[in-house]
Amino acid sequence: MSASSEKIVYRFFSSLGLLVALNAVIKPVWIFGIDREVQLQAGSSSYGHYFALFNLTVVLGFLLDWGLTSYVQRQLSAGQGELLKYAGNLLGAKTLMIFAYVIAVSVTAAAAGIRDWRLLATLVLMQVMTSLFLFFRSVITAHQWFRTDAWFSVLDKALLILLCGSVLYFPLVFETLTVERFAFFQLACISLATLSALSVLFRRGVRFELRMKNNMARRLLRDIWPFAAILFVMAAHYRLDGFLIERLSDASEAGLYAAGFRLLDATNMVGYLFASFLLPFAARHAGTDRETVNSVVLGSRDLLLLGSILIATCSFFLSDWLAILLYGGRIDGAATILSSLMPALIGLSLVQIYGTVLTATGHLHAFCLIILAALFLSVGTNLLLIPHYGARAAAWTAVFSQAAAGAGCMLYCTLRLKMPAGFRNLCLHVLAAIILSMFLFAGTRWGINEWLLVGVSAVIAGVFVLLMRPELRSYWSRLKTSVI
Repeated sequence: MSASSEKIVYRFFSSLGLLVALNAVIKPVWIFGIDREVQLQAGSSSYGHYFALFNLTVVLGFLLDWGLTSYVQRQLSAGQGELLKYAGNLLGAKTLMIFAYVIAVSVTAAAAGIRDWRLLATLVLMQVMTSLFLFFRSVITAHQWFRTDAWFSVLDKALLILLCGSVLYFPLVFETLTVERFAFFQLACISLATLSALSVLFRRGVRFELRMKNNMARRLLRDIWPFAAILFVMAAHYRLDGFLIERLSDASEAGLYAAGFRLLDATNMVGYLFASFLLPFAARHAGTDRETVNSVVLGSRDLLLLGSILIATCSFFLSDWLAILLYGGRIDGAATILSSLMPALIGLSLVQIYGTVLTATGHLHAFCLIILAALFLSVGTNLLLIPHYGARAAAWTAVFSQAAAGAGCMLYCTLRLKMPAGFRNLCLHVLAAIILSMFLFAGTRWGINEWLLVGVSAVIAGVFVLLMRPELRSYWSRLKTSVI
């Protein structure tokens, strides 16, 4: 490897380490220190209403991007650097997408009987600014300004922590932080972050001219619609249940589900970081070094899957303790949702890894069909069960549908892409789940301290990491020498 290549590798890894470190500090503080406290102060029913509307705006958020950001990232990673010349055209396309999104959300909300237009409008504007922010960040990443992007990845949440934290814990102006004020604060912070990202691009010589040539429009629609379809079905599969609970049951049940979903979303952040790192890597090396890609995929899967099994089993058997730890017993039924919902993290981990591989290698139609089948399973089951069982039904459905989606993606990669399944390590994962379940079941019956149970469970998981050491060692060595 040449000296210049080594410099690029070092810069990439140092920036990745900064990205992971910043998110590991900021995101948990935001989720558990701010978002959780808002639910406790505003009330579960009020927060459930906010949660349902927020999920609706996220599900339809594919109209804001149509997969444009993923398309740009994949094309640039594959060496299509000339795409940067069309940044103004891409921004023009996003402007049209924003109009389509606003219309779609308004029509859907009216059809669903939603009347809280003020809160909905705030959330819609927040999603618009978030989409623009991610677009500007994709341009920053395309210029290889990794360290700058790492700081921007937490800027909006850091601002929210300062703003909302001062209101929640030092209430000088507002006695309570209502969901309406909470949404407005989020809009203000993401708007400031978006303007900051745009100013950085301007200072570094990147200019945008809002234009949209017809041939460019046709090319974009032809190239990005599979990405748009994937964004829609994945968002719907992951978040539509929160909206359905409020519509089919009531806002308090939606708030109860949000209490469990918060922990699922927080732990899934690790899988999201894995996927964001794996996508450009697989896109660059899939056609030239399949052995390296296979090694990285298996290593990523094993690390992420083992961590998911550890979290899922601890959440299942220690749900009462976790509910008290997170919510102080102030949300009735939170323990039931935590124990029912958190096993969905296992299926989500498989989707994050193998779905990213399918996206990076261009198998977008297959990925979309797999998630679409899981979405139909989820929606159909929720429509039948939510009116009778509320949030619990959505939690059960999430576990089964995410497992089906993850297994489908893994099987497709194994059978069609000829990727090794790593059966030895899969068996070790099953064994780890059995041993952890037996240990935690016995520990809870014997009244052992919960912190001790978590600590010993982590040690057990560490032992299985050592058992998988040959494959993981190969993963890290190949990643070190081949990521750039």
